[in-house]
Amino acid sequence: VSRIAGPIANAGMVGIALLAAACGGNNATTAHSGSASAPASSTSAAPQASPQDQIRDVLTKESQAFGAWDFDKVAQYTCAKYQDQAKDADSAIPPMSMFPAAAAKQIGAQAVADQIGTEFSGASPQSLLAVANAVIQQDEAAYKTAMLDVVKQTMSVQLVQVDNIVVTGNTATADATVTQHVGNKPPDTRTSPANFVLEDGQWKDCTPPAPQQ
Repeated sequence: VSRIAGPIANAGMVGIALLAAACGGNNATTAHSGSASAPASSTSAAPQASPQDQIRDVLTKESQAFGAWDFDKVAQYTCAKYQDQAKDADSAIPPMSMFPAAAAKQIGAQAVADQIGTEFSGASPQSLLAVANAVIQQDEAAYKTAMLDVVKQTMSVQLVQVDNIVVTGNTATADATVTQHVGNKPPDTRTSPANFVLEDGQWKDCTPPAPQQ
């Protein structure tokens, strides 16, 4: 499965044989708290956030955008090198080629839908059947639309915390801990490395997309 750039997206994308993941309708939440209240004096300049706080804020906002399925906004927090991948919603779903068309035709649309439903618990029967029919008919456009609906209905990813931030000039690394929720299966929490670069005065997530599976 191709993956969107970023530690949050990477943690949420796995092959359908395991569980294809992306944020569902629930917005991702994070362990990073909001900014402090403004000082009482309107003439006092707010202190500039440290690079570490700015990096945490990038992942916080990225997770919220990812949870809302707003890929254009996700791209705003992504470095220029990976912005195209960040904007591409197709990268959030398993490719249609993972479903053998001949086998799907043999067992029929409803059986295919039932099989997909075992991995994507909580998806509507209509969406699952739409995926199955698209696979059988080899309709790529219909598949992308239907599969995206299935993923949205069944997946969510939650940014838990950001640790071990190391800033070196205009680059930085950190560990992002993310919990993936897939249907009614137990949550899966994992920690992944994240990369950042300073572009035009702003820190951007520059974690490479995970390789295809």
